[in-house]
Amino acid sequence: MKNFITIILIGLCFVFLFTTRIFSQGNTHNFDEANLTIWYPSTWNISEHGLHFLMPKDEDLSFQFEVLNAPDFENALKISVIELKAIFAKEPDLTINDIDINGMPAKEIDKVVGNKEALYYTIQTPENKYVRFFCITTSDILSKHRTEIKKIMENLKSGS
Repeated sequence: MKNFITIILIGLCFVFLFTTRIFSQGNTHNFDEANLTIWYPSTWNISEHGLHFLMPKDEDLSFQFEVLNAPDFENALKISVIELKAIFAKEPDLTINDIDINGMPAKEIDKVVGNKEALYYTIQTPENKYVRFFCITTSDILSKHRTEIKKIMENLKSGS
């Protein structure tokens, strides 16, 4: 029994060490316009051309982010809802989930139609800025990078 517990503890230590190392590797980007620090994997690139883009180096995926010009959270969310209903006009029903990202209220929309999928997050920062993170791609590409995208979102930090 003592050996069994020792083996379990050693195994848990290895799991902790390797998963922490995998997710701790990466870069940060200061998104000054929203006063956010964005962590992203070292296997991704970031570029700025009006909008801001995070992209895996080996895949055709753009995870975009921008500050929305909206007077409140409801109107910021409405911008994404209108856009998604236009893209998926034949199936306009959306499920909007309330989530919290490091103390910041957020809404998540994950819409799948056929092999096309859209993943949208709208966040309210402590400075009452409304930031949208989103991508539209095929379900297989999004599935491949979903864990990384979730990790990016979980690691958003407000500068205040």
